[in-house]
Amino acid sequence: MQRSSDRWVRRTSARLVLLVAALFAVGGAILPGVVSAQSPYSTISPVTDQANDINDIYKLTFWLSLIVFVGVQIGIVYTVLSYRRRAEGERPEQIHGNKTLEIIWTIIPAIILLIIFIPTVRTIYAHDDQVNNPDLVVEVYGKQWWWEVHYPSEDGESKIVTANEIHVPQGKRVVFHLYTNNVIHSFWVPQLSGKMDLIPGHENKLAIDTDTPGYFFGQCAEYCGDSHALMRFKVIVEPEEQFLAWQDAWLAGPQQASGDLAGGDIAAVPQSMALCMTCHEINGVESVAGGNAVPDLPEELDAARTFGPNLSLLGCRTTLAAGTLRNTPENLASWLHDPEGIKPGNYMGTVITPGSLTDEQIQEIVTYLESLQPEEGCGEIPVQPGVTEQVQVQDPD
Repeated sequence: MQRSSDRWVRRTSARLVLLVAALFAVGGAILPGVVSAQSPYSTISPVTDQANDINDIYKLTFWLSLIVFVGVQIGIVYTVLSYRRRAEGERPEQIHGNKTLEIIWTIIPAIILLIIFIPTVRTIYAHDDQVNNPDLVVEVYGKQWWWEVHYPSEDGESKIVTANEIHVPQGKRVVFHLYTNNVIHSFWVPQLSGKMDLIPGHENKLAIDTDTPGYFFGQCAEYCGDSHALMRFKVIVEPEEQFLAWQDAWLAGPQQASGDLAGGDIAAVPQSMALCMTCHEINGVESVAGGNAVPDLPEELDAARTFGPNLSLLGCRTTLAAGTLRNTPENLASWLHDPEGIKPGNYMGTVITPGSLTDEQIQEIVTYLESLQPEEGCGEIPVQPGVTEQVQVQDPD
């Protein structure tokens, strides 16, 4: 009778172990296909060599973890069935201090960690070496809560200053020099590379190879205050000729249509924008003297002395308020009416509150800002399949 019971236990244990193993094998086979759909913050649909390197380590870690998990579950099922109590008052055989097993389950985790450690360190050093060979340098300054972007000229002075949408040419190695003049931020574009912190008083660098055109979503990945979740940005990888056209349009300043809205003077803005120009700049437009300077910054951060984003070519940007809203006249009007209500804690909300601007002034500012685009219109932004704006921006209530 006892032998029959033991045979039943062994058969049942074997079947359950096989069933558990089969379930995990099927799950492991179909999981990558289920979760690899395009997503703006996906780390498993890389488009650069750097992101592929990181994804390879992720896959290695995933499969090793899955093997360990399945092995542990099989061991638990086998142990529970084989050493369960079979009769009232009976105790299973007590086994303690199996040195062989203890050595085995100490060595196996050490080997697994070593397998993960070696390629991880090699990748870190390889990516660190890449920042020394840039085709293009882009300086990024983390603000609360937006991103200021500088394209230095050959003489070292900032030539182009924009915000939140980073244009880069396709087929180049772009190295980002990352700074912050306030708290710690983290620059993260999941499909392009890993995270890199922006630390006060320190310069960090991050390299990406821009082989695939498209726009790729980024996010601050280090909690930095009230609107941390709304500190978004895009990296727009476009053909080189289109990138150069964007540069030329930025340098050209406002078109005549914008000047007509400012009384015929291209270097001026409508009177209703006088308050705006104390914090913002527009290339080719006279700013309020001294109004855009942030006092008491270290000398090495002279380039990051603006309160608000540069508004040049705002009419061509896809989003407002660092990716919080789609760039539409309606959303821009809502933003000008109550910036604090849309993006809590932002500096603009301490200057402009509901009622600070009349409806007529808001409409005049919206019309002018939407006109800030090249004479020939905005260039087409490459879009990779499966990505929509809806995952990145919202509409105000």
